[in-house]
Amino acid sequence: MHAIRLHAFGPAENLVLDEVEDPRPGPGQVRIAVRAAGVHLLDTAL
Repeated sequence: MHAIRLHAFGPAENLVLDEVEDPRPGPGQVRIAVRAAGVHLLDTAL
């Protein structure tokens, strides 16, 4: 699975595309497929 992660505070250039393990749902939880997700400009201003 791919994830865009922030490893250090700073500009949007610090956002990195990483390969991560698929999450495993726990008891009473479900996993759903997400094909796309939006990112607002303020999300990149951490």
